[in-house]
Amino acid sequence: FPSHTWASGWTLNNSSSNTTLNGISLVGNTLFAVGTGGTLLHSTNNGASWSQDSTAAFNTDLNDVSALSETTAIAVGNTATIKRTTDAGKTWQTITPSFLSATAVTASSNFYTITMMSSTVGFITGQNGIVLKTTNSGSSWTQLNLPATLSTTDFYTVRAPSSTKVIIAGKNGVIYTSSDAGSTWVSSSSGTTHTLQAMSFVDSSNGWIAGENGTLLKTTNGGSTWSLLPISNLS
Repeated sequence: FPSHTWASGWTLNNSSSNTTLNGISLVGNTLFAVGTGGTLLHSTNNGASWSQDSTAAFNTDLNDVSALSETTAIAVGNTATIKRTTDAGKTWQTITPSFLSATAVTASSNFYTITMMSSTVGFITGQNGIVLKTTNSGSSWTQLNLPATLSTTDFYTVRAPSSTKVIIAGKNGVIYTSSDAGSTWVSSSSGTTHTLQAMSFVDSSNGWIAGENGTLLKTTNGGSTWSLLPISNLS
């Protein structure tokens, strides 16, 4: 289909894919996008046109992607899937955590989201309290220890607003914050029991979390506290 420019300033472009796209990440003029059925796309012109990367019979749903550079990106998805490219999407390597099946992370575990704190340090969150960390740009991952009470909590979103702070959120309004890059964690009150699904920070202090049933939270102190925002007149 052709491109369309909307009054809001958005342009609808042809992605060359008919699958549902779940995640997108931009660095420079390059974008990576992922979706259902193992869809892996990339663009080198700010999204004006897209190429579909070879998946080599790979058909697992992918949920999120993070671009480290114009050539390197990491995608995560269902059944403990981690894919990594270092050649701008020409090939994607499967990264298998060495602790798989030895811990709560099993081959059936779903990974929902990924964020990079720096070019080398990043985090993945998923179901059943899963939080993984890399310190080598995604080449390998270790599982972080969270309170045992979180073993049935699905974490749907993670962000790193600073070089030491990482915040995770998910099922039943749960929010946990680490101020030492994942070594220790403390709970933050969300004021809601609705599932929290997406998070974004514009700087190290100001951020928002969105969730079910119109839930919207805001922080102005880097996630130390969160306030519920009223949402009205939605249509």
